[in-house]
Amino acid sequence: MINKWFRNLNQNWRNIITAIAIIVFSFIVFRTIVAIYRINKNNENEAAQNKNSIKENTVGSTNIQQNSKNNNINYSSNSDLLSDEQKALETFVEYCNNKQIDEAYQMLSDECKEEIFPTVEYFNTNYIQLVFNEKRTAKLQVSMYGDTIYQISYYGDLLSSGGYSQSGVIEDYVYFTKKNNEIKLSINQFLYSNTLEKTAENDDIFAKVTKKNVYIDYEVYDIEFTNKTDEKILLSTRKNTKGVVLVDGKNVEYTSNIDEQPLNSIVINPQEKNVLSIKFTRMYNEQREESKAIKFSDIVVNYDEYIGGEEAQIKTLEIEL
Repeated sequence: MINKWFRNLNQNWRNIITAIAIIVFSFIVFRTIVAIYRINKNNENEAAQNKNSIKENTVGSTNIQQNSKNNNINYSSNSDLLSDEQKALETFVEYCNNKQIDEAYQMLSDECKEEIFPTVEYFNTNYIQLVFNEKRTAKLQVSMYGDTIYQISYYGDLLSSGGYSQSGVIEDYVYFTKKNNEIKLSINQFLYSNTLEKTAENDDIFAKVTKKNVYIDYEVYDIEFTNKTDEKILLSTRKNTKGVVLVDGKNVEYTSNIDEQPLNSIVINPQEKNVLSIKFTRMYNEQREESKAIKFSDIVVNYDEYIGGEEAQIKTLEIEL
């Protein structure tokens, strides 16, 4: 029996060796695939961790082609910037790099200073120290938002860092305006403001829109509400996303952040006023339809009874812009 077993083994040894070789080769291939996957995954995680933002919704990293010149600004080949705007941005970056805070601050538009950086100290803490914590060069290119808005990519200076590095790249957008023939910049994703005086009312409430602030990805409207009744009024039940919407010329509706507002800001006491800043998610585009109206579709005019379990008395209000 044993002799027969050895005889069979001797006859089939080549088949056995081939099978073993196939198994070993398959195992090596499998381990190689797993290793490659882990390397790629680690690279993805490292890239994600390296993202920086100026604001909460700012993208952090981007692929940038950069030369080795030690310039403050490098312009993309598809940039349509006017020479005055190029010079203005180059000057702004130079001021920031040299920590000439006052000079850089004075280059901002009045609206940007009022809405985003109300003081020089605030600008220094919340922009200069965050973005220009090292000497920066910048790449500028036309953005997808329109010809008047440019994307800036800030990154560490090549000569001081010893070469190009993807990590630590910060992106922002700049919007140029002119005041007294001087170029002014709006940064930190803020574009511009419009002063408004649009009103609407019903039997229970009076509303006046006083200002519109436009950002890259959203708009903010300041609205003053006056309760004309002797009952508390709730501006929205917040039970659906369409309770408060912005409407454009094609009747497209944009949702608001009414559900994020503190309750005491959307409850108006009898005969009193509340001022509310409402944010609407609407991406900027130069070719888009203008905003047409703000609609409130679930105003509760019997708030005390409503929270006591009674049925809500619902009113609507539309403010034409």
